Amino acid sequence: MDGKKPTTSTDNDSRRASSEVEVSIVGSPEIFGETSVHEDASLSALALVMNTSTGEALLQEMSCWQWVQIDDTKLPAVFRNNERYVAVHMVQLKCLSKFTTDISNDVLSRLTMISHKMTLSEAWIFNSINALTRKYDLGCQLLSANDELVKLNDVQIFYWNVKSLNLKRIMQQMEECFYSVAANRTLAAIVMKLKQQVQNDLEHVYAELARLGAPCLLD
Repeated sequence: MDGKKPTTSTDNDSRRASSEVEVSIVGSPEIFGETSVHEDASLSALALVMNTSTGEALLQEMSCWQWVQIDDTKLPAVFRNNERYVAVHMVQLKCLSKFTTDISNDVLSRLTMISHKMTLSEAWIFNSINALTRKYDLGCQLLSANDELVKLNDVQIFYWNVKSLNLKRIMQQMEECFYSVAANRTLAAIVMKLKQQVQNDLEHVYAELARLGAPCLLD
């Protein structure tokens, strides 16, 4: 015996997992189609010598994403079987956090979304975009294979329905405000103008749901 510790399958698995994460980080500037000014030259050199089939497959997988837009918010989406999926954490942070949280269970039961666990490469797609392109605007945390994805179409239907619910609440509050300020012509005019804006926003919500081929479930 030469005293060397035998290599076990667990050791190999650990090294493989470690290299997958490293390749994900290295490959991200090329995936974005741009050169990052913060790119580490040593990492770029390492990327050039990564020519194993596993590394190439991972880099290829990490190129399968695109920007999508939900209302005024742009998010990265990954592909699974030609369907686009977005990160649950990013949707909650950038799209849903502005809405009130007192939505009844009955309403939520009609807007159920099915989530799926991310793969390791999907997590690092989101991490790379968040760090290099969005400067952690999509959340100051690293995603992992323990985080979840949801289908973009399901998120859009959920988002527009919840927005319609919140706009209708605002409209009701506007009605109450109008009667309380009716004696003040200036304030009454402001309330009427805001009500019209809310109505316009509701029409936009209905148009988006129609485009998705989905009904407004909260009417």
